[in-house]
Amino acid sequence: MESSFIISAASQKQFPEHPYSEIGLMGKSNCGKSSLVNALLQRKKLAYRSATPGSTVMINFYKVSAGDKGVFILADMPGYGYSKTNKAVSKGWNDLMEAFFNRGCLRKVFFLIDIRRKIEDFEIKYLKYLYKLGVQLTVILTKNDKVKKSEIHKAMNQMKKVLETEGKMTKLNFHSISSLKGTGVKDLQDSLFS
Repeated sequence: MESSFIISAASQKQFPEHPYSEIGLMGKSNCGKSSLVNALLQRKKLAYRSATPGSTVMINFYKVSAGDKGVFILADMPGYGYSKTNKAVSKGWNDLMEAFFNRGCLRKVFFLIDIRRKIEDFEIKYLKYLYKLGVQLTVILTKNDKVKKSEIHKAMNQMKKVLETEGKMTKLNFHSISSLKGTGVKDLQDSLFS
């Protein structure tokens, strides 16, 4: 699998034009998105973690070529959470996301949540929005090396129950990973092409 950085887009005008489908990574600041990008694409320093989480409102686009499996664009969306306290940053995030989602290129979204915390109401709102768009959704519980193995399955079941009851979402995929240990990364790589 070969990958290359295309652009960090801060506005709709900077979104790259291409004929490929896109897979988006979305999650709260500090949930492990940059680490997952590097693990998925088998690159150590392709994606960098910001020194100030949530302060940068940009989408990082990567072109990924996988031989006969095809080519797609990986879009690493800006982290949310920290921006909730800053109205200007929050508006910029919302405007950028709306423009990105309305392009019609997005095929799949990996929605990342740190396995050690509960999903928040605004995250359920984001998932419901994507669900209505008809995007294939995979909820990924990250950093599973930080909890006992017996707690991983329990956390996944709890997350599924919350999203089915509160979010009324039934066609979601669930996965848990550790980018640090590499646990679950291979299965997630395989799902990039399904």
